[in-house]
Order: sequence, then structure tokens, then C-alpha cells
Amino acid sequence: MTPDVPQHGAALAVWLVFAFLAGSAFGSFLNVCFWRIPRGESVVSTPSHCTTCGHKIAWFDNLPVFSFLVLRGRCRHCHTHYSARYFVMELLTAVLFCAFAFCVLGTRTTPPELLFPGSAALLFALCAGYFDWFFRTIPHQISGAALAAGVVLSALFPAVQGGNDVFSGALFSLTAAALFGGALALYGKIGKYCFRREIVGGGDVKMIAATAALLGWKGAFFVLLFASVAGTVAGTAIALFRHRKFREVQLPFGVFLAAGIALWCFAGKILAENPLFFCLR
Repeated sequence: MTPDVPQHGAALAVWLVFAFLAGSAFGSFLNVCFWRIPRGESVVSTPSHCTTCGHKIAWFDNLPVFSFLVLRGRCRHCHTHYSARYFVMELLTAVLFCAFAFCVLGTRTTPPELLFPGSAALLFALCAGYFDWFFRTIPHQISGAALAAGVVLSALFPAVQGGNDVFSGALFSLTAAALFGGALALYGKIGKYCFRREIVGGGDVKMIAATAALLGWKGAFFVLLFASVAGTVAGTAIALFRHRKFREVQLPFGVFLAAGIALWCFAGKILAENPLFFCLR
């Protein structure tokens, strides 16, 4: 099951508009997650409201991107200015979804079966990367939702996992999640024993498991490889610059995993054809 959309013309334009609108809506939801999850609030049951005056936000004032511009970033009732972060996240997610849709449906540099799983993976990468950068943690709700989405989308688009039907797609998704999550957890245990400190967090383990469920073993392998190399290079550079021992440098590994997810989604097909990644063919 793969999206069948022409590379050019009105059909492609409609898909790109849809991707932009969907991305902005998901970006708005990410803003809700960023505000409520650290405070222990529900992201679904509580209606959108102004965090200053508590007034419920009407639907026409809650349109992603556009409402912020119309209201000039202020609450209609108490006129408190909202952080520009809300607008930036909505616009960034919208542009990211639109660019990814163009890669899949326009230039065909990304396999068509990756359209929906890849979009979900990019959303997950944004969310997990943000939390790990600012809070040094990746909430289990985020990874759990991504894992469940990966299994469902793999059943609908089994080619992502190398399957050919609903059952094989879901089974391969769960298997890949268990293998990569288990492997990283084992690596973390060995590393803690050798270096007497935690080198891999539980959030990172859940993140790579969810990545495997969404992108398959090839995507997860590349993401883990990229994050490991990039994290090592960054850690070494920081250690040298600050004149510290490498083991004293603490970096949010989830940020590097998120960057790897984005790179695989946009250029995985090209990377897999590179002789350096012959094992991904």
C-alpha cells in the first residue's frame, strides 16, 4: 500500500497544501505537549486556554500559524503576549511536513511508502529532540505513542519494514523495536559497568525502539550509527575546547537521534545507495 500521486500538477499542489496544514496542526499539538507534559497536565482532556487569564481559546483563535499572525501573538481577552516559540514551532513543523511531502511525491528522492511513517517519525524527532535538549529527558508518553503509531503504520505500509501484508508489517515493526531497544539497553548496561556512570538513558532506549517501529531496521541502524558517530565527534570537540575529560562531557543523545531520523527521512534512499552503507541495501 503506497500513495499514488503524480509528481507534478494540481494533485501534487493539493498534497503539499494538505501537508502544510497538517504540519501546522501537529506543530500546535507539540506546543501543547511542551507546555503541559512537564507540568503533569493532560494533553487531550483539557481544552486550550490562556495560561495567564485561564480563558478558553475559541476555535477561530486557535488556528495554527494564522491565529498568531491575526492576533499579533496576544490573547484576545487579557492581551498577554504569547511566546514566539509557539509560532516558530507551528511554522517549522508545517514547512518540514511540506518539504518531506515534496521529497516523496515530487522529486521521488524518498520512497513513497515512507510518506506517512516518515512524517510521524519527523514529528517524533522534533518532540523528543526538544524535550531532551531542554529537559534532558524524553517522556515515556511520547515514545509510547510513537511506538504504537509505528506498529499501526507498518501494518498499513508493510514495505517500510520489508513486509508484504498487514501481519508481517506489524510483526517486523515490533521485532525491530525489540531488537534495537534491547541492543541499546544492553550497551548501556555494559557501559555503566565499565565506566561507572550511565552512558545511555532509558529515554534513548525507548526512542530508538520507537524509531525502529516507524522506520524499520535499516532506518534504525542508520539513525543509531549516525547518532553514535555525531555524538562522539561533538563530545570530543567539546572536551578538547573546554579542556575536560571526554567522560565528563554530558550531551543529550536524543538530539543526535532526532537529527539522524531527519537525515534518514530526507536522504535515506540516497544514503542506502552509497558504498559506505552497503549493508542497508
